[in-house]
Amino acid sequence: MRGSVDPDCAAMVKAARSAGAKEIHEMDVLQARENMRARRSATQLPPRAIVRSDDQVATSEGRSVRVRIYRPPHASTDPLPVLIYFHGGGWTVGDLDVYDSMLRDLSAAAACAVVSTDYRLAPEHPFPAAIEDACICAQWVKQQAGTLGFDASRIAVGGDSAGGNIAAVLAGLHGIEHDTRFIFQLLVYPNTDLRASGPSYEEPQEDQIIDAEAIRWFIQKYLGDQDARENWKASPLLQSDMSKLPAALIIAAGFDPLRSEGRAYADALSAAGVKLNYVCFERQIHGFFLMTRITSEAGLAQALAAESLRAAFDTHATPCVFPDQRHVTS
Repeated sequence: MRGSVDPDCAAMVKAARSAGAKEIHEMDVLQARENMRARRSATQLPPRAIVRSDDQVATSEGRSVRVRIYRPPHASTDPLPVLIYFHGGGWTVGDLDVYDSMLRDLSAAAACAVVSTDYRLAPEHPFPAAIEDACICAQWVKQQAGTLGFDASRIAVGGDSAGGNIAAVLAGLHGIEHDTRFIFQLLVYPNTDLRASGPSYEEPQEDQIIDAEAIRWFIQKYLGDQDARENWKASPLLQSDMSKLPAALIIAAGFDPLRSEGRAYADALSAAGVKLNYVCFERQIHGFFLMTRITSEAGLAQALAAESLRAAFDTHATPCVFPDQRHVTS
């Protein structure tokens, strides 16, 4: 039996509707983008950590994408592990600034660099433009790791919602090439099946900001007229072989149309022998990961993500061997 939505999230949704806020699928794309930017200060606390950042242009094979790089405070001179992160927003809304606060805190808490990727948005740039930009960013990070001060052997990918979809597809593409695999994937309520037919799409959704109709609106903007829902590069749940994918943390929300496909993806990874943790925040709605001003569980989910990243990076760290080290026998 289902429980209740987090009362603070339910109150936020009720207040927005009482004020006459439009549903996502009732807006045009420009309104939807502005709506997400405007919600930022109302739902997110300012960053707690003082983290260095700089904007750069990632270039590979003659193509480029804008990125923002975060480095944790008190970073050592050793190469930093790095998370390549793709923001959510249905492939249609969202940008580097909307995710700035969360990624500053995540960089500090996980003690890693974060490369936030400003991929092209639909409907102006439909599938597979976002995937192409993700590949550009990943190639650039690997090629320029030494210059950037990154550890090329410790690169993770991650994202939430549509960004989780992009991260999962990128992990699948690089899993095909043994020498370029990532070590970890952080997936927060990811879109994994663009057929949008999981059982959680049919559940009551009156307390949700992003409901089933909104998800389908985003998918239509992303795919346009293309018949690509069963292409695994759009629906990573449909990959034929997941055995080479990296370990994962999948965070889900109990009141989310994407919950069932996130669970299905976790089950498919597990069946393929991939190590992972699946954690569902049963009282939460889609988008809660950024809502630190609304619910304390957002901070808890971010702390879980940071700890999981730290553990993955530590597992793949190269042991230090000092020149004067001696073996002692007794």
